[in-house]
Amino acid sequence: MKTFRFAVIALCLVSFIGCGNEISKLKKYAENNDVNAQMKLAKIYYDGTDKVAQDYKESFKYYSMAAENDNKDAQLEMVWMLFSGKGTDRDFKKAVSLLNKYADAKNKKAQEVLASMYYFGIFVKKDYKRAFELFLIAAEDGKLYAQEKLGDMYYYVKKNYKKALEWYRKATEQGSLYGKIASIEIEQMDIKGEL
Repeated sequence: MKTFRFAVIALCLVSFIGCGNEISKLKKYAENNDVNAQMKLAKIYYDGTDKVAQDYKESFKYYSMAAENDNKDAQLEMVWMLFSGKGTDRDFKKAVSLLNKYADAKNKKAQEVLASMYYFGIFVKKDYKRAFELFLIAAEDGKLYAQEKLGDMYYYVKKNYKKALEWYRKATEQGSLYGKIASIEIEQMDIKGEL
């Protein structure tokens, strides 16, 4: 019985030490600009595990490192952490600034998020021109939500129903129920002579 207990305790220690060694190895790789290691550590610290305590500051640190190495997912995670104040001070101005930087650097998801912020006036002053520019880039890249919102902008802001219909149809081709309903509405307006 004592041998069995000793074996279980030894196995637990080996697995615990092994986890520590794994984290140490990941940290070394991360410090040498290994983006995969940076992302893995960021996720481990964000979620926490049974062997590694949740630590948002460490998570933010590694997401920041990966973002500097142009990892698109890390860029957005870091921005969300700035918005929420997890692992860092809450800083809306810096988060918006970084979103603009990443959008200008062709991070498609950042473009889509920032376009929505400008469209609805969330954390920024409403700016339909900037929203339109960003939605257009993302929509041309096939982003469904951007296609729907671009249709909305043509419909509600620019009053160009033909272009609105074009973008709603593109969204419909990707399975958008919203695009389909909007397309039918415009087609009905055309039939009634309201366009």
